[in-house]
Amino acid sequence: MLARFSRFLTLAPVAILVVTSCTREFPMQPMRPNVIAQDTGGPPPPNDNRDSATFIPFLPFDDSTDVSNATIEPGEPTSFCHDAIAQPTRTVWYVYVSHAPGTVQLTAQLFGPAPGIVSAYFDSVGAGLLPVGCNSNFGPVTFNADSGMVFFLQVSDSAGAAGPTVFHLQQDSSGGGGGGNDNFADAELAPGVPFSATAVFDAATRELNEPSPCGFQQRTVWYAFTPTATERLVTSVQSPFFDILHVYSGTSLNDLSFLTCTFSFSQTSFTAVAGTTYYFQVSSDQPGTATFQLQPPPPPQANFFTSPFDPSSFDVVQFFDQSFDPGGVGIQTRQWSFGDGATGTGFSTTHRYAADGDYLVQLTVTTFDGRTGSVSRNVQVRTHDVAIIRFQTPSSGATGRTTKLSVDIRSNRLPETVEVQLFKSVPGGYQLVATSRQTLPTRNRVTSVAFSYTFTPQDAVIGKVTFRALVNILGGRDALPADNEAIGPPTKVSR
Repeated sequence: MLARFSRFLTLAPVAILVVTSCTREFPMQPMRPNVIAQDTGGPPPPNDNRDSATFIPFLPFDDSTDVSNATIEPGEPTSFCHDAIAQPTRTVWYVYVSHAPGTVQLTAQLFGPAPGIVSAYFDSVGAGLLPVGCNSNFGPVTFNADSGMVFFLQVSDSAGAAGPTVFHLQQDSSGGGGGGNDNFADAELAPGVPFSATAVFDAATRELNEPSPCGFQQRTVWYAFTPTATERLVTSVQSPFFDILHVYSGTSLNDLSFLTCTFSFSQTSFTAVAGTTYYFQVSSDQPGTATFQLQPPPPPQANFFTSPFDPSSFDVVQFFDQSFDPGGVGIQTRQWSFGDGATGTGFSTTHRYAADGDYLVQLTVTTFDGRTGSVSRNVQVRTHDVAIIRFQTPSSGATGRTTKLSVDIRSNRLPETVEVQLFKSVPGGYQLVATSRQTLPTRNRVTSVAFSYTFTPQDAVIGKVTFRALVNILGGRDALPADNEAIGPPTKVSR
């Protein structure tokens, strides 16, 4: 590793071996296949690969960059910020060696206009790149650094979107530490929601008698919130480690009532009653930081399906709600608009359309706490109807003789492509003899399909043959299938 960073050490002469004091086993990043971004016409940027990362000689540092022509290396790490969006397809790299004495706090951030994600990794001896944080250009990444630590900063596209952006890295004026909310009595007050804060565990401790119903950890920090109105709230903690978030109500450390808990990169919800103070205990076994968030629940995710999926004007269509409330409150009402002026309510409802057409169906759902969500979807109503109007078969035949048969078909509504099948009777049922594909371009126009059949000795043994015709619509469902089949009278067969 010293050889790899010799060019960095000439600019910042520090002892990187200091990081060997980190003895925790960190989870390794998964390997990903080599995904190459679409070439937009220019060469990749000079810091496209990690080994050619742009060295940051001093702070604060700003660099205008654009990942539009960048690529992905085999085995590049993926930060957890991409898990909820999409895997990156283009990245560039920066490297920084902390040379400030003691522990300092660093902040990395992207400033648009193009969307992007910045991810910070600690280069650990023997363990590779370990994630320490990430964020989009809507917020910073804050982490602590000891003298001699090497950090790689990865700037990537966001869900495929890329363009000009500015990468910024600074050393904050305050150093690392547990902050002022280490103890319950000093809980940081959230003035309202949404609320987000960086929990710093470096100097955090655990007080005597702190509860831990979902898991004991050595370091804790506290937050508090008192709502002015009763509302549903969602809270979460984001961290590369296995951190825990507990939610309590009460007035002191010794009389807390446990409400719920969650873990890193998950969330939990609860109903906050107006005037009641709620306490949030964020805990970890590791130094570093985590992001604590308290926010209103997102709107419900409206969704539905229909049966049948290909309705005709003869069908009574069933509509089924498949909506979901991520806030956990539940859906109270459902309002349906069927696109033809008719409406409905309820989890499941029915409607029949009077004519073919494309109808924009909208479902609006409302939760018990008043949040709403809606979804609109086109429902295509197409009425397919073809019929066999005449089936001509011979009255008699003989072994070896070839006879003609004809099937007259008609489409009663739409131009159709159909397959006409001819069967003959055999012991136990029918046997397929021939098929013919036909196009019926004009409504109510009769199309005659001709078939030939040569009688066999087996037909003569039986003494008769019964012919059957069947017409099937290709790419559609016949709304009135009863006249899709015709069976002729028995044909007498002699030797």
